Amino acid sequence: MIKTQIYGFLACIIMLTNQSCGQNKKAMDEKATESIGNLYKDVKFKDQAVNYHAEIQIGGCAFEVYVNDMSVHKYAGDDGSGSVGLSAPINMNILKSGTQTWELRVFPPEVNGKRLSTLPEGVKLELSVEALKFRADGVDHTADPIVLLETPKADKGNGMVYADAGKPFMVYKGTFKAEVPYQLKGWTESVDLSKEDSTALREELVKTYEKYRGWLAKRDLAQLVQGLSQKDKDRAQVTFYDKALNEDHLETFIDRYGAPNLKMLPLEHYKMVLSGNGKMVSLERADHLYYPALIGESHQQVGGKDKIYTMTYYLNFHRPHKGGALEVIR
Repeated sequence: MIKTQIYGFLACIIMLTNQSCGQNKKAMDEKATESIGNLYKDVKFKDQAVNYHAEIQIGGCAFEVYVNDMSVHKYAGDDGSGSVGLSAPINMNILKSGTQTWELRVFPPEVNGKRLSTLPEGVKLELSVEALKFRADGVDHTADPIVLLETPKADKGNGMVYADAGKPFMVYKGTFKAEVPYQLKGWTESVDLSKEDSTALREELVKTYEKYRGWLAKRDLAQLVQGLSQKDKDRAQVTFYDKALNEDHLETFIDRYGAPNLKMLPLEHYKMVLSGNGKMVSLERADHLYYPALIGESHQQVGGKDKIYTMTYYLNFHRPHKGGALEVIR
């Protein structure tokens, strides 16, 4: 009788715990919906919406593309004969109309598990910018693409090949004009972190990452929504959210930041990376090229089988004013 009572008592506790967890999850989802489900209502200039994209066609190398000293795309070049072709949105890098900067950093690729020491002759580089207007049934190109870079060629005795072959790396830079209807404060008035004590900044940044790591592990959407609020508000404006886009963002947010059965990996093997002309800082893995420091594994049942999905969380922090705490800006 005593055992039966104990088992019944434990079953009651488990039931109440599960019910409480279910209620907490529902409350957190409702908080996320309330906070970021209505971002579109504050979006301006929807009738003037323009979306700038970086058109990237690059092969035979590892590379990094930046607009206004903020990353657009990074590729580790794991296959020396491979190439990358994509159209990457860059409005999040553009705070206002006028002259924008771009930079392409090119590195030797990895071939058969070993990274080459110099750039090969077969490198191909095509980088341009397009201004697009999206419609429900398609997309309009508002002007001809702005060509930023095409493969520099030279005759090295065996025909026309990549002109900078044989060098350990190359950096190409330039500017282009962009016209957007909005103007964001972003990180323009933020503290120049490159002038701060790097050891103290690193310690503060690691503690801040651990805080976000804890929120992710606990599925604390309320804290995550608050911590990412400025980034989400800016995203809504620069991509001109309507209700449908906002709903897609909300669904993606809950799926990513509230991933089921999420196990966060330890914060380790990281390095500190500055961007935004020294006004933004992040942590990247030092042992896995271009991976962020925040990584988790979500265990989900798919087709009756347990599948593990790697979840990566890219965060860029700034210090809004002197003496202020680090906050997510991108």
